[in-house]
Amino acid sequence: MAKWLQIDQELETRNGQTVGTSKPTGHNVLVDVRFELPYGESVLLCISFLFISC
Repeated sequence: MAKWLQIDQELETRNGQTVGTSKPTGHNVLVDVRFELPYGESVLLCISFLFISC
């Protein structure tokens, strides 16, 4: 599922860590991310691998 995200101009930091963004630019970007299995792989094998990797 695609989602429109707003692009901001500056990073907000606290103690050297990024905590957010500010100053919208007025621009948006459409993000569409998909997870696709390699050819011939089973869903169960990939899901098990993800849980073991975490």
